[in-house]
Amino acid sequence: MAYEKINWESTTPINTTNLKKMEQEIYENSVSNIYSTGEQRIGTYLGKPLYRIVITGNIADNTTLLSNVDILVDVEGTGDINSLYRVIPYFEVYNNLNFILTVNKTPSNEVKAVVFRLGEPTTANDCNIALKYTKTTD
Repeated sequence: MAYEKINWESTTPINTTNLKKMEQEIYENSVSNIYSTGEQRIGTYLGKPLYRIVITGNIADNTTLLSNVDILVDVEGTGDINSLYRVIPYFEVYNNLNFILTVNKTPSNEVKAVVFRLGEPTTANDCNIALKYTKTTD
């Protein structure tokens, strides 16, 4: 595309179409829309920096996912228990079968996986868990 000199005296530089394109580009490139296995600062929560990280892979019950977490703000994702993908957090009790797939924050400021099948600790496979949190160190 060749550069075209614009006469600013007779042209409005931002029209509705251009403004919508700019807004869409800003939204698509905004850090709040980036889901990464690396920690991302995505905003603030109650005056503290807010972070997000995605944990992937097979996750066993009681696995420590994060440390130094002050407030666990949100958890979302999926994991496979018993060959079925479950949305996290997931709780099911049916005919004495129970499945639990979630996370919790411990008193020692760690975020741990909670994965149970038939009342016994197990492993959730192929997990993608997005955690939003603040840190004790901020």
